[in-house]
Amino acid sequence: GTYSLDGNFQANSQSSISAMGSFDVNGTILMGGAATPISLIGTTNISTATANSGLGANISLAGTVNGAQSLNLNAMSGQISLSAALGSTTSLTAINIDSTQTGDVAISANLSTSSFSSGNGSANFSLTGSVVSISNATTFANTGSLQLGDGAADAFTFSAGFTATT
Repeated sequence: GTYSLDGNFQANSQSSISAMGSFDVNGTILMGGAATPISLIGTTNISTATANSGLGANISLAGTVNGAQSLNLNAMSGQISLSAALGSTTSLTAINIDSTQTGDVAISANLSTSSFSSGNGSANFSLTGSVVSISNATTFANTGSLQLGDGAADAFTFSAGFTATT
């Protein structure tokens, strides 16, 4: 289904979250937390593109995210922050950042997915989990900066290779 909401959306104190469908929020989104994991049970689209007169708003996923599904994110000029493990028990099928994304994208947790798309917006990307695994060929087409890793022991696996066009 499609869930449309005027204002902010916060779901971070539940025992768990099961997500699928489209979340179109005219404000910020905070989903998940240290004790609130997120299970993708279908393709999940999360967008704040209509917020702030079409400028977008921040999206923060602070709980672990698992499920063999696609996660599609669009915050326009808002920031996207993914701060807990993604695909740690069940690898995600895909993570796609919308091509209109201009706000910073920070993935600061471990990541396991089959496919990853940065979109070709002007967003600055940082991918700083200590273990990152992407099985399909990956192109970082964003025109902003790109940071891969933040420690000497970080382990990145791009099984089919990657290209950075930034």
